[in-house]
Amino acid sequence: MNQKIDFNSLRERAKEFYNGSEPSHDFSHIERVKNLALRIGKYENADLKVLRTAALFHDIGREKEKRGSINCHAEWSAEKTSKILREEKLDSEFIERVVECISAHRYSRGKEPDTLESEILSDADNLDALGAIGIARVFSYGGSNGVEFKGNNSSIQHIHDKILSLRDRMFTDLGKKMAVERTFYVEKFIERFEEEWIGEK
Repeated sequence: MNQKIDFNSLRERAKEFYNGSEPSHDFSHIERVKNLALRIGKYENADLKVLRTAALFHDIGREKEKRGSINCHAEWSAEKTSKILREEKLDSEFIERVVECISAHRYSRGKEPDTLESEILSDADNLDALGAIGIARVFSYGGSNGVEFKGNNSSIQHIHDKILSLRDRMFTDLGKKMAVERTFYVEKFIERFEEEWIGEK
């Protein structure tokens, strides 16, 4: 498959969908996921064009889901991306591979990734929810939505319930290695947080 892809054009088309997004899911999240996907993709000898494209568009439906106008942002994002890429006159096989990545990337529901590229996108998306960036995203989301620091349904509880489980959902060797390191950072943060919460430190 030898086709010319205008990534600058795709980036601008994707970026429009993230205008007004809160910091935890704004376009900087997309750029970080793209960079992580490309890093893992190079290590795994994956199709970097598929990964770059899928990363750009994987969350374009998130704001619609947040507003309640769609049920699943992964499914909507996949369908919308397919339409956009057809408008860009890209190869149908390429489009199918990108759509597969997007439709399977979601943590909480949807189908499991079953291609190398979809596994890498899932890993990259999960890695951005770990480490220092992951912690910042949790509290940024909490601050934007009135979530307490500690207690039931709190930011700290979300870290315990979801974030610390992400390392068990990694697919690639490099993704697993990076997840272990980032999870350790989160665990040390929680330990320090709890000590400061009760005034021990």
